[in-house]
Amino acid sequence: MPYFDWSGIDWFGNISKGTQFARSQEELCDVLLTQEIGLIKATLKKHTSLINPIKLAVKVQFFKELAILLDSGILLPRALNIIEKQITHPNFKRIVKEIYLDVSQGISINDSIVYYNDVFDNLTIQIIKTGSESGNLAISLKLLSEHLERRQLFLTKLRSALILPLVTFILFVFVTGLIFVTVIPTFSSILLSSGQELSFITKTLFNISNLLKEHILLIFGSWIMFLVVLNKILKNQKFKSKLDPILIRLPIIGNIIIYN
Repeated sequence: MPYFDWSGIDWFGNISKGTQFARSQEELCDVLLTQEIGLIKATLKKHTSLINPIKLAVKVQFFKELAILLDSGILLPRALNIIEKQITHPNFKRIVKEIYLDVSQGISINDSIVYYNDVFDNLTIQIIKTGSESGNLAISLKLLSEHLERRQLFLTKLRSALILPLVTFILFVFVTGLIFVTVIPTFSSILLSSGQELSFITKTLFNISNLLKEHILLIFGSWIMFLVVLNKILKNQKFKSKLDPILIRLPIIGNIIIYN
């Protein structure tokens, strides 16, 4: 079951807040009513974070171990319980525990995992659903882990290939910024004191240099904030579901996405 952050009010008008397991807001409302609390607001608690995101390698290991345990004859609730105790990632450990509690109460794994579409993509959810409904969950999980492992290998190779261009770009930006902040102002003072008529390009360079020098902290902070927000957006599954149909139509990039 997912967690809900909730706020409610009791018979005496006191406001209470907390976090509670529930399959839906309706079930949360029923649970709180047993405590004589009326629900005011409920928000589905997210499990991922930019500080400690769930890496693909963690999911690969989870599905691989779950497939092995199921294939050896261990029942799904017991298998989830065994794996949950071995997981060290705090966010993912909590998610697996919630899925384990759901399955232990008779909820199918595909009905439980669908609540975590911010962690598992649509393909993963559909493969698990197909395996659960067909009675071949172990086989489906094995195929899923192999697919995610190939994807992880591809992403590792892609990151390795991009490291040198990325480092070169960062170094270029740093050196360019250093020139604009330290070198160009020196030339600016010399040329301006000489009284020479400056060209449009020269004036533009001097203006950019002054802007960077006066607002370097603000520009640097804004750039970092932009990268953080962009990273958050790109990891959002709803955004990715809208972006992927566009990307697969692009040359080269589309083929990489489809075949990996």
